[in-house]
Amino acid sequence: MSTTRRSRAGWARVALALLLLPLPALAGCAVVMVNLVKATATEQRTFTVSAQPSVIIDTYNGPITVKVTTENKVEATVTKIGSGANKEAAEADLKNVSVDYSQDGETVRIVARRIGPRSFGSSGAAVDLKVPARAMLSLTTSNGEITAEGIQGQITARSSNGKVEARGAKGKLDLETSNGAIVIDATEATLAAATSNGDIRFAGTLDKGKHTLSTSNGSIELKLPAAAQFRFEASTSNGTVTNRFPGLQPSSGKPGSNCLAGQVGSGSTADIDVKLETSNGSITLEPTPLAEAPIP
Repeated sequence: MSTTRRSRAGWARVALALLLLPLPALAGCAVVMVNLVKATATEQRTFTVSAQPSVIIDTYNGPITVKVTTENKVEATVTKIGSGANKEAAEADLKNVSVDYSQDGETVRIVARRIGPRSFGSSGAAVDLKVPARAMLSLTTSNGEITAEGIQGQITARSSNGKVEARGAKGKLDLETSNGAIVIDATEATLAAATSNGDIRFAGTLDKGKHTLSTSNGSIELKLPAAAQFRFEASTSNGTVTNRFPGLQPSSGKPGSNCLAGQVGSGSTADIDVKLETSNGSITLEPTPLAEAPIP
């Protein structure tokens, strides 16, 4: 019996040793990841355009920031990012970040992509733009925030992972991200905002037509002028719908429940339809305080 016990104990020690063998290698990988060095290189381009150009940006692992210029130009500053185990490797990795610039009439296109082999690093490209206020924007990044300020033209924005923000906007807004909040203040907006994981907040005015605000995990806040007239459908699986507009004419559900639909204001001038949906979070509709109202 003692021999059997010794044998079992021996096998247990061997098994434990085998389980522990990969740990140093894994720990070494973790150290490499933590100690990665980054290198950056900045490129600048200027394009002469009209007052209403079309600007298309497609990048990866980097934010996109857009501001307004008073000139009829598109000014782009692209910061390429390389990474490696040391400074030399990080600088060499910059060659794997390719940025193509092109202009076809009033359309400016900037595309950043990785052309070399994949690495443990986080190469990418950040894009800063200055454009005319009426520019029409198509902005895409696979991993990064998107911020646009003062744009009066159409904005289409897509991020796989990052916050999307439009400040001082006007017109059609088609904004989508997988992981991140969407924050908007705009006038006369036609709105489609969707995120898989994050809050959605809108303050401003809506144009006539249909509008959607949708998130899977997050709250939704819609702020419109006190005199606004609109129809809405709001629903949440886990949360409540709160309406703070006076004179609500409900068509289904009830305030404080997880589903509410109806009309705010009276008459046939309520040509604005808003659909608000979330799976986990509250939905709030309320008048915009004058101090928060966006400037037309």
